[in-house]
Amino acid sequence: MKITVRQITKQLIEMVQEMRLMGLKKTLLYVRRSFIQKFNRYPKMITVEASSWCNLNCVFCATRDLKISKHRQKELLSFAEFKKLIDETQHFCSRINFSLFGEPLANPELSRMITYASKKGIFTVVFTNATLITRDIMHQLLESGLNRMIISFESFEKNLYESTKCGAKQKQTEQIVRDFVQTRNKHHLKKPQIMLRVVLTQKNVHAIDTFIKKAKMMHVDAVSFKPLTVWPQGSDAFKEKLIRNFVVEHQVSRHTRNKNKKFMLRSSKSHCPSLYNPTLLSDGSICLCWYDMLGETMIGNINNTFFLSLWQKSQKFRQSHMASGKAYSICKECPGIGAERFETIYFNAFSLSF
Repeated sequence: MKITVRQITKQLIEMVQEMRLMGLKKTLLYVRRSFIQKFNRYPKMITVEASSWCNLNCVFCATRDLKISKHRQKELLSFAEFKKLIDETQHFCSRINFSLFGEPLANPELSRMITYASKKGIFTVVFTNATLITRDIMHQLLESGLNRMIISFESFEKNLYESTKCGAKQKQTEQIVRDFVQTRNKHHLKKPQIMLRVVLTQKNVHAIDTFIKKAKMMHVDAVSFKPLTVWPQGSDAFKEKLIRNFVVEHQVSRHTRNKNKKFMLRSSKSHCPSLYNPTLLSDGSICLCWYDMLGETMIGNINNTFFLSLWQKSQKFRQSHMASGKAYSICKECPGIGAERFETIYFNAFSLSF
């Protein structure tokens, strides 16, 4: 895979941002873990699904597709399951992303999980819609050691935001974010870094510059623009609906138009993004692919065996099949390849922009 100067610059910016949030001691621990991870081909990052349930019903979310949603039960990951994962991976895992199918804050033990991982020196990130944040939850997160909070926030336009994030109120969510930033700054804390993330669609692509200006006025630390994910395991009807109503032709997008003006996935020479990034689902299952909604890539359950035992058994398969992009049916339409198209603008440092 050819690495461009732009990609290297983006990686350096991200590395500097993470070092600022970790401090010297934890950065040195991060470096040590990186050596162990690379030498043994262990995971660098693990995605943790704290909850498979979400309080909102976003119009482009895979949960709207019955083909996907009927395969997942509403469950919360237990602290015991999370602790077992951390205890078994702490010597090489550098980062935990709380994300995936549901809203992490729906799990009342989330702050406890973050605290446990943070005390081990692991970089923690929560992906959230922020609507469940109360004063109590706010203070729990501020005290947990959370490094970064990425808030899904598609627009400052009331009608567009509320028609996209069904069940949420734009002004209310905006005020929650403002209060969080003000409370963090009032206590002179540098963590968590607060980032607004926008899924770029036909509906909001016209307002990128305005969004950046308004976000900066809120004193958040960064904004990030990501392409819409058309989930490969979804029904044909749902995928066609997303492409017709939401996919946009833009440098951030994973899609481009062919000579017949139809959208198609961009070709990419990127390697599999899940080779070293497994996922822990809310029922304790371990999957090899973050984008797997149906458990097609499941290799076992954390409750029944050691993580490394599962990981090492899958080593040959990952190297011979996943690396070639031919391991599973979802690989043919991989939404992860092209993730390098994300654009993040940090307001506290030099960063790339459109």
